[in-house]
Amino acid sequence: MKINKQLNSINNTSLAKVCFYKKPLNNLIKDLHFYNIIFASDGVYIALKNKFGLSIGLIPNIKYSNMDLDSLKLSIGIHSSLPKPKLSVFNEILEMFKYVCNKSNYELCVNLYYDTLNSEFKLSLHDQIISGAKVNYDYDENLELSDRYIRYLQIHSHNTMPAFFSSIDNDDEMFTNLCYYGVIGKISKESKFYNIDMKFRIWNGVNFIDIDFSNVFNVGFDSYELSPNQVQKLDKIIEISKTSTKKILKNTSFDNLNTFIEDDEFFKTLLDERNDYFRDF
Repeated sequence: MKINKQLNSINNTSLAKVCFYKKPLNNLIKDLHFYNIIFASDGVYIALKNKFGLSIGLIPNIKYSNMDLDSLKLSIGIHSSLPKPKLSVFNEILEMFKYVCNKSNYELCVNLYYDTLNSEFKLSLHDQIISGAKVNYDYDENLELSDRYIRYLQIHSHNTMPAFFSSIDNDDEMFTNLCYYGVIGKISKESKFYNIDMKFRIWNGVNFIDIDFSNVFNVGFDSYELSPNQVQKLDKIIEISKTSTKKILKNTSFDNLNTFIEDDEFFKTLLDERNDYFRDF
């Protein structure tokens, strides 16, 4: 068909590949390049694909529909083809950040690669000039340009500042490699993986997507969803407690509560709840 010849000509001369989605999904994924524009029945999508994995995102504010095509809506998301590193890898990174922060209050950048030959992760602490507000770093070309290694995560510290992604981070991490990005903040000598301020995200070709820590590192357990019976029991406990608390507050003397307020945090809270209760009347 003429349209297919024209499309092939565009794809051979463009940085982006243009696709029209018809099931099965595996056939589409197999033919994708790094940057792809995909027309589907329910919109226009951007897909990024490399050895890290695949991301699919819907371009907002573009009205497009084509009933001859199939929907990609259920495939939106991040699909990593790599295993998650152990928690010990994160702890090693955190100790580097703590050392630099405690000694100089400077930031630091670390890259984490997956070794496809040995099926293990490798930390790269390469040459960089650091300060309290910025990191100028170089990639290790032996890792970054190798077919053997896949960049999995780039993470930097924010010393004692909160964890957030700056405008500089946005510029650095947009339209580049498909991998996770992280920032660690509020670092102290007591910082551990369970109390540190941290954020993770990934660029999916359309926007940044926030990623949970447990999706980046293997924390050793899966998230748990409460069963309906547990939810019902907990709701019952809450409702009974609310009723009981109202009875206590209604029959409690304000003067009696005041005698305990200065020394007992419980009675401070109880007084606040009593006052809130009577505001409803």
